[in-house]
Amino acid sequence: MRSCAPTPCHSPVGAQPPARRSNPLHRLRPLLYMRHPEVMEVFVPTLLEQLTVPGKRQQVIGDCALLIEEEVRRKGGLAGAAIKLAFSTVKAVKPGFIEEAVDSLLDDFARRLDPFYQSHRQEATSSLPDHFARHSGAIADALLGITDERAQRARNQVVRRAYDKLRPSARKHVEEAVPGIGRLIEKHTA
Repeated sequence: MRSCAPTPCHSPVGAQPPARRSNPLHRLRPLLYMRHPEVMEVFVPTLLEQLTVPGKRQQVIGDCALLIEEEVRRKGGLAGAAIKLAFSTVKAVKPGFIEEAVDSLLDDFARRLDPFYQSHRQEATSSLPDHFARHSGAIADALLGITDERAQRARNQVVRRAYDKLRPSARKHVEEAVPGIGRLIEKHTA
């Protein structure tokens, strides 16, 4: 299998993968595979292509929202109480906000996670959650880069203040969630 995506071990720390152009022909690949199965070795679908297939996107969004709620529930101590308070505040201010946020971030998240996903496909020496856990710091930085950019442009001041309050400890919390992200991706790409 070949992939054009850079692997995390070859990218500078904190580097963002290059933006991929949406390929309108990616939906035709299954037809190509049926006629020419040998082509499957050439094309490695991107994570974005796999997670945003019509019908699957909503399942992925629902599972992401459940993962977020599980991660928030697991938090303890003072930091956990602050996270739970901010989470409940956001949900109360705008019901459905979590699902909307996941939907708006999904494409960017998939693009940022794709190099890690592709490197796992090339290595295939462990499960995807284990592979992601080994790269949890780099994955957390990649994902937080997206949310940092979005938070700076946020119009809702309640959401922005909540994000700013939680951001200093966010990397640790995202790193803890990375194996769950790996399980979620593994479920939807199998």
